[in-house]
Amino acid sequence: LLKQCGILQSTSEARRLHSWIAKTGLDRDPFFANNVVQMYSRCGSIDEAARLFDEMPGRDVIAWNAMISANAQSGRSDQALELLLLMDLDGVHPNSVTFLSALEACTNLSDASRGSKLHTEGMLGSGIENSRKVSNALINMYGKCRELGRAKAVFDGMSDRDTVSWTTML
Repeated sequence: LLKQCGILQSTSEARRLHSWIAKTGLDRDPFFANNVVQMYSRCGSIDEAARLFDEMPGRDVIAWNAMISANAQSGRSDQALELLLLMDLDGVHPNSVTFLSALEACTNLSDASRGSKLHTEGMLGSGIENSRKVSNALINMYGKCRELGRAKAVFDGMSDRDTVSWTTML
């Protein structure tokens, strides 16, 4: 139901469902808390998602990813990248989903400098850079930031290219 409310982007239904979850006490369960944050994020209620996120006692990578992604997708790219820094300070390690959202934020800002820093300091050596989705996001980010040499270097380093890889390079 939580996912469906997010897909339908029905804020009123999301609030109704959240109210029921709170009444049952399930909102204290990390699984439900994360899903409620994601539901509000998908509904475009970023401020409501942020309020709940801020109230969460133990935020895991899923909660951080929900907020970073929501901010990147709603045009709040600087906030998304700020959350990435706070995530690091909180001692939560990013995963490929985190980097995909952070790269989207860098692309939105046309900020090759921060994107390159994510690439070299955050991903290299972690195995994340071997993810085809992350590599495609890097190619996209570098390409849109007019760093074609870097885009080509990522493309050339890919062992498993797909249609997205080739299309993005074109």
